Amino acid sequence: MTETGKSPPSSIWPDELLARFVTNKDWILVKDQTIDYEAFMPPRDLQLSVTRHIGLSEPQLMQIGRQVAEEVKRPNVGFFGRADLRVENIVAAAVNMQRLLKVESAPLPSNPHHAHVVGWPADRPSRRLFAMDMAKTARFVPLPVG
Repeated sequence: MTETGKSPPSSIWPDELLARFVTNKDWILVKDQTIDYEAFMPPRDLQLSVTRHIGLSEPQLMQIGRQVAEEVKRPNVGFFGRADLRVENIVAAAVNMQRLLKVESAPLPSNPHHAHVVGWPADRPSRRLFAMDMAKTARFVPLPVG
């Protein structure tokens, strides 16, 4: 829920800010605190999970990230922060490669702000190019200290 107690609108706007939760320490490039493209590689179902910022406070957003990390049942998974990027950056990367990536609202009971990046090409090398473009425009926000 948003701070006002409402779910976010189903329409997603180009200037909306999205969070990709960083659940793998290897996704953080230590030298300059940027994000590796692997953070944006979609899973086998080609639906990359993100969370919409709209209506969420900073503590609420980080709490959702902690929940996501707890739900992922794999070794070496933790919560290290998030990579923020705008919908328009995802769409621009797709247009440059003559492809249609888009962001679709995909609310979950535990995260009504959940969305998917969909429209990925079938081949991994092409998906990697998209992920690299996303990583270039993303801003890493580490967990607050303390």
